[in-house]
Amino acid sequence: MTTTCRTCVTPINYIDCPTGGWWAHEQHPADEHDAVPAAWVDGDPLMEAIAETVWEHCAGEGTSLIVDDPRNIAATAAAVARRLAAASPVPPPADRAALRDRIADTVTPFLMNFSDEATAKVNAGEVATAVLAVLPEPTNQADEIERMRERRMASLRRADEINNELMEEVQRYAAGTERPVLWSVYNEMHKRALTAEARAAAMERAMESTAADALKHRGCHRDLMAQCLRAERAEAEVKELRRMAAEEQPASTAPLASGLPLVKGNCPACRHASLFLGTGGYPTCANHECPEPDAATTVLEQYANEAHPPTHTWKVESPRRDTWASWGATYDDRDWAAERYEEAVRHYPARPYRLVRATTTYTVEAAHQPDTEPQDAPPVEPHPTEADLRHALAVFDAFHGRTPARPAVGEQPETQEAFIPPAHYRRNDGVDCCVHAIPVGPDSCKACRELADDDRP
Repeated sequence: MTTTCRTCVTPINYIDCPTGGWWAHEQHPADEHDAVPAAWVDGDPLMEAIAETVWEHCAGEGTSLIVDDPRNIAATAAAVARRLAAASPVPPPADRAALRDRIADTVTPFLMNFSDEATAKVNAGEVATAVLAVLPEPTNQADEIERMRERRMASLRRADEINNELMEEVQRYAAGTERPVLWSVYNEMHKRALTAEARAAAMERAMESTAADALKHRGCHRDLMAQCLRAERAEAEVKELRRMAAEEQPASTAPLASGLPLVKGNCPACRHASLFLGTGGYPTCANHECPEPDAATTVLEQYANEAHPPTHTWKVESPRRDTWASWGATYDDRDWAAERYEEAVRHYPARPYRLVRATTTYTVEAAHQPDTEPQDAPPVEPHPTEADLRHALAVFDAFHGRTPARPAVGEQPETQEAFIPPAHYRRNDGVDCCVHAIPVGPDSCKACRELADDDRP
């Protein structure tokens, strides 16, 4: 049986269904021609809602608008509602519709290899619809540009805020109100020349005291050699410090926002040429994103420790002619010197010994102070004066019966500052004497005054 399609006005075939006949052909699926049977389905929300409404109209007598089973009416209404919903899809936006057409035109030549042109176009439309379903919604390019512009302006404003905070922090530190957190390492670098000059002066004083130390501890030639080596090291360090103090501060590419001195070179942490120098500070990286702003200072400290390692020597001393002198060799290891000390005490228990450490100063180890004669030895001054040396030589000559040198006739003797003797020691004849008392005055001990009277012409 053949008739005409109500949609496309083409001949179609008759389809038998349990609830009635339906018309369909292959171009229009059966569901578009009400092929879904209008049968009641328990639990269908749409059918239940329509049936409840229809029952209200069928309940009256003589005024009923519908004379039929409400379930059949509900099934028919549901089928009609579904058909209308399927027949009225929401049209896609104009731009997406154009995109769908372009996709369909692109796919159609490929599908024509497997079917005729009409079927290929229908299938291409379905493929284009499926592709559009998974594509994201198109965005407005102008809106996207505006959003990117807002993000850029926000980042610039944040960068300005961070820069202003850092500059204010440096200004507060320059005013002496607080210590900055990020740039706290640049404080000492500005005083580099002054620090180097002070260390050079200290080394020169240590060099001047080398001869005095050698005279006081002349009992062993090794001590004199060690003093000479220390003097050479001190002289080399003085030259290096003076060179560092005299070198110029090179320029850098760091910003001049605060007018701070600049340092040439790259930051070891971020590799940016942004090192600067603050008031009395260390070299610091000006890049606020640097993970370690004080990396340059750390590298300089490591180099300084490697270039000038600390040196210490130890030795055992015992009194000789009323002064402490070396007892054996000088050791670079404290344990060896301690073994020498214990061996000396074991073999000669009646003799006092002590263990001393020599650096740029002269220190008696606290654990090895002799208990038998704690007041016998005079304290060793780290930097003896010229008057100390002159008096020590005078006492030494007096012990050996030699006459000390006097100024020539008509020559005025050098005026010496008064010096209060810090300690006394016991001479071989049992007389207490002060070591540091030049010139002899009322604060000197009796032995020194007698010695001065003997030396007068």
